[in-house]
Amino acid sequence: MLSIANRLAMLFGAITLGVIALIYVYVVPPLESALRNQRLDSLAVTAKQSVGQVRSDVVKNQSEVDDLLASLGF
Repeated sequence: MLSIANRLAMLFGAITLGVIALIYVYVVPPLESALRNQRLDSLAVTAKQSVGQVRSDVVKNQSEVDDLLASLGF
C-alpha cells in the first residue's frame, strides 16, 4: 500500500502532466499556424520587393533565359 506522500506525489505528477498536455494541445497548433503565416507573409513581401529586379534581369538576358528554358524542355 502506498503512503500518503507517495499518493500525493503521484497526484501532483498526474496533474502536472495533464496541464502540460493541455497546453501542448491548445497552444502549439495556433502558434505553428501563426509562424507559418508569418513566414508566408515575409516571403510575399520579399517577392514583391524583388520582382522588379528579376523582371529587368530576365529582359536584359532574354536569350540566355530562352536557351535555359529550351534546355529544360519548355
